[in-house]
Amino acid sequence: MSWKLLPTDYTDATWNGRKKYQLVNNDDSTVSLEDVTVYTNREKSFFGAKDANRMNEALNTIMSMVENGTDLYEAFQIYFQGQKDAFTKKADQTGAELDTYAQGVRQREDKAAEDLESHVDALKTSSSEAVSNLTKEARESVDALTKEGREAVDTLKQGATQSKEDFDTYMEGLKQEGDQEVESLKTDYRAEINQFEGEQERAFNAWYAGVKGQLDGDIAGKLQNEIDNLDAKDDGFVSRQTEFSEDGKTITETFGEKKIITTFEDDGTIVQKLFLGEILKATKTITFSGETIIKEEVS
Repeated sequence: MSWKLLPTDYTDATWNGRKKYQLVNNDDSTVSLEDVTVYTNREKSFFGAKDANRMNEALNTIMSMVENGTDLYEAFQIYFQGQKDAFTKKADQTGAELDTYAQGVRQREDKAAEDLESHVDALKTSSSEAVSNLTKEARESVDALTKEGREAVDTLKQGATQSKEDFDTYMEGLKQEGDQEVESLKTDYRAEINQFEGEQERAFNAWYAGVKGQLDGDIAGKLQNEIDNLDAKDDGFVSRQTEFSEDGKTITETFGEKKIITTFEDDGTIVQKLFLGEILKATKTITFSGETIIKEEVS
């Protein structure tokens, strides 16, 4: 009798959370607790009486041999030699069976190869005839398609040529229309610019005439009086350099690090800005109505 190895792949059963039990009512008025916990690796975690008995039996045999003075090394050598002989015999028997099975497989493979070769030869004969017929039909189909394709290409070429001519005619018409529109826009724009310039010139002349009358016919003198008044308030009597712009709308006065720029706006107001170096310190806006200054705002 050969030795059957004891299991060595036991594992611990695991579970999540607490173990769970279900209360079961028995027929004899008692109750039982049924474990309904979901375990992992439970099938290899149970160590039962069968394995315990086998282990104890083997241990008892070994201990009896020791107590009786048996040479365990020699005994194990004899046992293992017997196990080896039994395994070799079984292996030789299995090898002979495999050789017999392999020989049968080879015979069946040879027969299948012969059948397949015969079938292939038959297919070659029938395929040659089929290929010949298909080749003839394919050539006829290709010739027909080639003829249709050439006719279609000729038709497309004619249509493309006509389409290009139509497109060129259409683009030429668009170009002529665009040139006419651009010329019309230029004419209208020039007329509008001339009208605008005339209106602005008339408005400026009217404003300038009104301002000139309001300043008693002496714009520079009136403005100088205003500047003198400003100087008297801010700086007293200080020598300065005064420059007039070519259009007569701006006067720049420079004295030391300070500078006053006076501008006559188109809406009839006068704006004076006081600079210290390049920093704007104050701005005064003067609004006129008739001969009276209505408002002076300083910011």
